[in-house]
Amino acid sequence: MPIPRPLGTLEVQDCLLIGLTVRSLVASAHKAGIGAYALDLFSDLDTREKSVKSLTVDYDGRGLRSGSLFACIDKLDPNEKLPVVYAGGFEHNPIQIERIAESRKILGNSASVLAELKNPKLFSNTVSKLGIPAPRTRFDGPESSSVWLYKNAGGSGGLEVRRATEFDFECGADNYYQEFKSGQIVTATVLCTDKYTQIVGFSEQWCAESHSDGEFIYGGAVALSSKSLESNIRSSIENAAALLADHYQFRGLVSLDTIVQNNEWWLLEVNPRPGATFELHEGAESFLAAHCLAFCDQSPTLKSVTNMGEFTAHSVIYASNALTLPSDWEWPMWVRDRATPGESFEPGDPVCTAYATAGSSEIARNAVEDRHHHIVDMIGKLR
Repeated sequence: MPIPRPLGTLEVQDCLLIGLTVRSLVASAHKAGIGAYALDLFSDLDTREKSVKSLTVDYDGRGLRSGSLFACIDKLDPNEKLPVVYAGGFEHNPIQIERIAESRKILGNSASVLAELKNPKLFSNTVSKLGIPAPRTRFDGPESSSVWLYKNAGGSGGLEVRRATEFDFECGADNYYQEFKSGQIVTATVLCTDKYTQIVGFSEQWCAESHSDGEFIYGGAVALSSKSLESNIRSSIENAAALLADHYQFRGLVSLDTIVQNNEWWLLEVNPRPGATFELHEGAESFLAAHCLAFCDQSPTLKSVTNMGEFTAHSVIYASNALTLPSDWEWPMWVRDRATPGESFEPGDPVCTAYATAGSSEIARNAVEDRHHHIVDMIGKLR
């Protein structure tokens, strides 16, 4: 079990980490000596190795099934003492965060903030008032002359995004059209405190190849040098992050997903919690500890390892067919989110994540793509 140690003036102790997947948060907690109690869909080998205890929560098709979630919370923390950090998975049901907050301290932005950000009408209006560039949003059938996406509010990982080819889909509070913008998908990892807003680093995302659930499923990302973005784009995103942090009173780690094209950029969405790419910037310093400090009236700062010429990429490998890992299965050292030997998968299920680190974004991405294909070849022989 990790030994708690002071970070700043905060005594970092144990923490309950909850989300669709919390492996990267568990690893970050381990660096700071925080005892991690983990709840997610997988409870993979990496999570189990670095947590005090982990449990698997049932999936309800969009997020964590409420009955299973609260039963697992009570099992891991029967005395209601552990503070909670949440990851992705609550976007469609912020009420779950609200319910958790009734009995436990949430080291995260409030359920009301999450709900407002995931309400497309409210978010679109706020972004417009703040003068932040964003794709057009509509709640009725748009003109057919443009390319539009049809989205479900509260989706994550690209699971509920598709191209709108016929404008006869039903739109309501949870559905909307968003104008499609081509370009780089760039995520800004942001640390917010009561004194300042700091962009820790940028990363470029890509979508998974040939996924059964659509063309916009999260495929992976690579850390970028800040110099890879035009200075005016970088400054504009930094300004937007500060405006959003002030408006929503953000604390801790949040992420901004954007599209960058030539000398323009557009804000797609904001996630008010640690995102999928924060770990690409993390070195020996625990980003989770800084996130926790920001909710305890502290003002930590963070540095991305890209500042030291270290660029990391990761790539998610999904099952293309039903398969079962043999009992003697061994993963390469550069794989994380490692499933247990003997575990079975259905087509489209995430199997593991490949990683690579190099002296530039380009080399790291090429390396992780090679490793991705190596794993695909390995599991392609399984049934």
